[in-house]
Amino acid sequence: MDERFAFDVYFVGQLVRSSLTHCRRPITPTDASAKVRDIVEFARSHSSYYCEQIPSLPKSGTWSLADVPLLEKSALISRFDEIVTEPRIRSTELEEYFRAPFAFERRFKAKYFAFHTSGSTGRPAYLVWGPREFAISTAAYLISIAGSFGSQSLWSAMRELRTDAAYIGILDDYIGGNSWAHAMTRFTKLRMMSVFESRPKLLLALDETQPKLIMTKPTVLGELARHQMAGELHIAPKRLIFAGERIAPQDKADIQSAFGQVPHNSYSMCETGPIAFQSDVSQDTLDIMDELVHVELLDEEGAPIEEPDIPGQVVVTNLYNRLMPIIRYRTGDVATFVTTPTGGRKLSYIVGRNTSHFEFGAAVSERFSVPEYPFWSIHVPGVLRYQVIQDSLTELHIRVQWNLHADRASAEEQMRAKIDRILGDGNRRQVVSVSIDDVTEIPLNRSGKVQITFPLGRTTN
Repeated sequence: MDERFAFDVYFVGQLVRSSLTHCRRPITPTDASAKVRDIVEFARSHSSYYCEQIPSLPKSGTWSLADVPLLEKSALISRFDEIVTEPRIRSTELEEYFRAPFAFERRFKAKYFAFHTSGSTGRPAYLVWGPREFAISTAAYLISIAGSFGSQSLWSAMRELRTDAAYIGILDDYIGGNSWAHAMTRFTKLRMMSVFESRPKLLLALDETQPKLIMTKPTVLGELARHQMAGELHIAPKRLIFAGERIAPQDKADIQSAFGQVPHNSYSMCETGPIAFQSDVSQDTLDIMDELVHVELLDEEGAPIEEPDIPGQVVVTNLYNRLMPIIRYRTGDVATFVTTPTGGRKLSYIVGRNTSHFEFGAAVSERFSVPEYPFWSIHVPGVLRYQVIQDSLTELHIRVQWNLHADRASAEEQMRAKIDRILGDGNRRQVVSVSIDDVTEIPLNRSGKVQITFPLGRTTN
């Protein structure tokens, strides 16, 4: 299906459906079970990995998703070629594809959206989305944002979104968030802004745009709020959106003081697409997008958690990605179910996705801060694992575990270039000395991931 046609058809279809049913028709248990079974049966028939993992399903009567083995990130990496349902898509070709500079209009095999994860488990996972799947996820997320505007109908909310909006993020790498935001430019006047832009230029761009909607990380929103209170920024957004993280109390207070509102949180992953959205900012809970995903919480023994307020591992099944089925994916995140006054069920904020800053500068007058999150998505061929450790207000060192056949000179040059880009302009790079240390092993933590960032004072493993 042509990409532009897919976006138009699926977006308008989702919008019509959502408007006619007052944003979202509640998904009944029968609906959910049918959707889950459909994707499981499709995966069994078209993916050699799932055919092996799921030998059979009963033709009638009851069946349990719990009988399907969990999909670990390690399997997503090592068995990618068997998971995808299109035999022309191969991980070796994607590895070459990711070596070329990123561009929003670039597609793998001139058709597919392709991304990689941060590599926090040792090496990044590769993800592919077709035009149909990507259109569905983009439409659903944008409709959730439109619904947060509180208009009488989604149609009027979408008219508001047709006015200026801004996304501030990493624009030059194969990570999913920037491409989902860019896809929204088909339906909104969304301006893409780099988080690496110098602050005077970024503030000027925001003043010129006067966005009604801003999407970025909570730490960036907090920073913008402080610029606004200092008289260095002059905007009046109607909605602020951040993604999947806890927000620091000081950032939350500053944002409310500067802009007169609390931002909406959301929860998405490259692997699964949108998972949940915070409709009500008075509660730190997320509405599960159950027309798109099925969410489970599991205890340490793998048993399902149905009771509210009990922390569990988040396991997600995507209900519509037939190109790369993601069934019972263990995300590595922890959350709780929250019961609503009407008897419904929401998801708590995700535990462990809070971010903070590195602070640099020997003299107080020279101090500047850099958010942690840009360091999480450094992808350099040849680097197996890495950690970014701050030793002092002027020293940063990178621990690197290399692949066996890495071109170390080239990879180290790329790593230094990406660190310099994150630190910012030339004056900042002169303040901070960066060293790169080779290590034989960087161990995984209990959740099976690498702790990537260690600002000053945080203990390393």
